[in-house]
Amino acid sequence: MSKQTETMTAIANKIADLMETNGTDWVKPWVSGAALSSLPINAVSNKTYRGINLLLLAGRSTPVWATYKQWADKGAQVLKGSKGTGIVFWQPVKRKDAKGNDESFMILRNYTVFNADQVEGYEYVAPTPIDCKVQTLPHVDEWVLNTGADVRTGEAQAYYNPRQDFVNMPARELFIDTDTSTATESYYSTLLHELTHWTGNPERLDRVKGKQFGDDAYAFEELIAELGATFLCAQLGISNDVRPDHAQYIKSWIKKLRSDPKFLFQAASKAQKAIDLLNDYSYEVEEVAEVAA
Repeated sequence: MSKQTETMTAIANKIADLMETNGTDWVKPWVSGAALSSLPINAVSNKTYRGINLLLLAGRSTPVWATYKQWADKGAQVLKGSKGTGIVFWQPVKRKDAKGNDESFMILRNYTVFNADQVEGYEYVAPTPIDCKVQTLPHVDEWVLNTGADVRTGEAQAYYNPRQDFVNMPARELFIDTDTSTATESYYSTLLHELTHWTGNPERLDRVKGKQFGDDAYAFEELIAELGATFLCAQLGISNDVRPDHAQYIKSWIKKLRSDPKFLFQAASKAQKAIDLLNDYSYEVEEVAEVAA
């Protein structure tokens, strides 16, 4: 084994050890935003309605909805004469084609829902306003803005949408302190993770994320994003150490790290390219602004 391979193996094993120590209970560092917002939510799942349904269900003083059966299952009764509101969902369907192969497609389903104002036996309790625990870091917010990334706050989920090329973030007030990070660290590290994904767009660094959770390409891209977030947190002064929650997030790929130490170094190299690109975008804007001034 060469000296370089020994070094890479030692570092990969060190990271893997950290994963094993801290990686058993990754905690999502934000709470569900459905109960804290005015967006329409389902009374049973507590999930926010999405897409066109947001428009169809807008305008009510109470944001809670459910089907007739769902209300009945909750012990509530839709008031006589109440008019339901139609909504739609795309439902995946699987079937065999002419050759006996499995195929899947989406079919549009229609449902009728009723607002909590239209039922008896259910009392809507407005959510208690919460204080935002995320400390605003102006220099980081400016850095993110200068990258030109389209960052939205429409759902209580953190993700990058490659088709529409935007990053979605939960609202800042939804982030909480955990045993390993403050709400501020959690918010910004999550944002930087998704921004690293953003650099993988075909028009930028053209990385392949993978087709499904758990495959090697998906795991590799997630490792790149988490390493990118870790490095950027240090660069931007959010946190200087590799916090246990980073290891917790990427624990699922520990087997790959153990078997192939180069996996980590290859991911780190691509994470650095992502960081360089983000810095090029951000600091180029600052340089132009200085020249213009």
